[in-house]
Amino acid sequence: MKMVGIYSSSNLTKAGTMGGSSQCFMIFVEDDIKKFEQIIKEKKKEKLQDLDDLNFFDIETATNAYLTYQHNEMLDKAIYMAKARLKLEPDV
Repeated sequence: MKMVGIYSSSNLTKAGTMGGSSQCFMIFVEDDIKKFEQIIKEKKKEKLQDLDDLNFFDIETATNAYLTYQHNEMLDKAIYMAKARLKLEPDV
């Protein structure tokens, strides 16, 4: 897991009516994503409120979606960081 950044703003179009801040992290899944999707599905059955909106999305779907507040900026930075990471890693 890597931290992308902490985002905050007093601008209502960027931070919503409540203001505050958002933390953005990215993860690199090096295993079958279906295993993690199953874990999330099971936890949602336990009514863990924090997981209600948790899902995995491929990059193309996420970048073509309408995202609110600063989420597009967060996603753009995460993609940039991921591409930089891939360039730094030696071929296996």
